[in-house]
Amino acid sequence: MSRFSLLLLILGCLFASNLARKTTSLYDASKSNTLILNRDNFDKQITKHRNKLVSVIHFYKHDDDGSKDLTYEYEKLATDWQGAFRIATVDCYDQYELCTKEQVTTTPTVRVYPILPIPAYDYEGEMSAKGWLGSASRFVQSSVLELNSTNLNKFLADNPSVPKALLFTDKPGVPLIWKALSVAFEKKIFLGIIRHQETDIFAKYGVKKTPQIAMIKPTDKKLVAYDGELKYGKIFDFLNIYTETFVPGGENLDFEKPWNREIFPELTAKSANDICFGLDGVLCGIYLTKEQPNAEAVAVVEGLMREAAENKYKYMWLNVDNQDRFSQVFAVEEYPSLVIFSHGKRKKYVIHEGDFTKNSIQNTLENILNGDARFKHYNQDMPPLN
Repeated sequence: MSRFSLLLLILGCLFASNLARKTTSLYDASKSNTLILNRDNFDKQITKHRNKLVSVIHFYKHDDDGSKDLTYEYEKLATDWQGAFRIATVDCYDQYELCTKEQVTTTPTVRVYPILPIPAYDYEGEMSAKGWLGSASRFVQSSVLELNSTNLNKFLADNPSVPKALLFTDKPGVPLIWKALSVAFEKKIFLGIIRHQETDIFAKYGVKKTPQIAMIKPTDKKLVAYDGELKYGKIFDFLNIYTETFVPGGENLDFEKPWNREIFPELTAKSANDICFGLDGVLCGIYLTKEQPNAEAVAVVEGLMREAAENKYKYMWLNVDNQDRFSQVFAVEEYPSLVIFSHGKRKKYVIHEGDFTKNSIQNTLENILNGDARFKHYNQDMPPLN
């Protein structure tokens, strides 16, 4: 065989190999909204982002029993939510080594990679965009601040160089889009949420419909309303304009202390001095609980703070599972419970024995002010907070 014939044979084999590779891929890299993964970019695209982003990956072979039928739903997921999640695909014929490394033994496999250290897991529900989204969304973090007439002015005044984004809503909870955006714009935009019960704030800004998303420029107190589709990508583009325009450097933005912007912060070793222990003449209302306070509990604290006498009381919550040594000081038998704690030279506390309502708690506070409350004393060094 001549050298020319051998060269043609080699080129023909390479062409056939590339053609076969193209025909096996279910996702066209030039058109797909998914991230096309290989062994060289997997860590960069997925592992590197697991400190704050959730990833969803479709491992497939073009001729397996089901993957081809999933592509429409999977592209739909990527079109609507790429950026909020890392939504990716791996061809296990083309990337055999990567699939082996990730211990993918069957296809199709849709695997969710939550925030570390939570381990990855194979999704086992309905194979649809809705199903995958519902499974992955459980792990999305949030920096959204609950705003009301008590803390709104502080929210707007703090760090004036940083843009503020507001969501006016009549729904409970925090929408997934708003959570994901708060992660995407961490340290660039502060995102807040305002409930329809805050009628004075709605009236102040002339908000007459919900949901309404708006920006407030650092130098202007007027709202810049968003009037586009309620899609992650569209809202991201709207907010991103303000990060590029209005965020200068050179200012202490205090990003690492979110508790200073929360009306009902968590008590931890990092937050303790700022929210109570380092303040003179302040009593700490510590809500001992095994889970983050719900909206009803937050509303109770908001009501108490509006009527607080000379800011004498500060309210916070303590995760008793994470802070078991510290919480045992109060010898509380049932959770959630509220204690009013004095963190002075003489450490003492009162256990609130009524319901967690504004009126009931105010009765306990009046008993403390009148000297009728029975304090329990703690004469040892306090266990450290975590």
